Amino acid sequence: MAMGVMVLQGSLVAVLMIAMVRARDEATLLAFKAQVSDGASLVSWNSSADFCSWEGVTCSHQRPARVVALILHSRALSGALSPALGNLTFLRTLNLSFNWLRGEIPESLGRLQHLQTLDLSYNSFSGTLPLNLSSCVGMTTMALDSNKLDGGIPAELGERLTSLKAISLSNNSFTGAHPGIPDQFVPSAKP
Repeated sequence: MAMGVMVLQGSLVAVLMIAMVRARDEATLLAFKAQVSDGASLVSWNSSADFCSWEGVTCSHQRPARVVALILHSRALSGALSPALGNLTFLRTLNLSFNWLRGEIPESLGRLQHLQTLDLSYNSFSGTLPLNLSSCVGMTTMALDSNKLDGGIPAELGERLTSLKAISLSNNSFTGAHPGIPDQFVPSAKP
């Protein structure tokens, strides 16, 4: 009897954990949606459908399903990028290129340790590059070109992001040296 109760308790805990994880990913996506004007691009983003079926969202096939890609390029999105996106800890691809997003790139993106592709190019992001993007050590592609970014490029990007195969930072207003990052990736850097 006691063994059956323990198994039931263990199963209940597992179900509750799955529900909590799924609720967090859904809440994160809704927080992102709340910060942007979407021009009806995100009409499928509502609680009546499983968030894994929402436009631009890809989830893993494991249980619990986690958001592994958010791809919403060229969707006429405008507004600020929600810091809540840093809660999508299984995210491997974030592509919000060719929109009208503005404001600073949230430092919370540095918590995305599984991130492989970050493409925020062709928006209006401003401010400096968050230093903790260097925590995304598995990143292979970083495209931040054609924004309004300025300041120095953190040395840690070149030192810690050793898996980078492609990086594009052109058409911004970076200043100073860009250690560890080949010149062809930041042609508009000013000494």
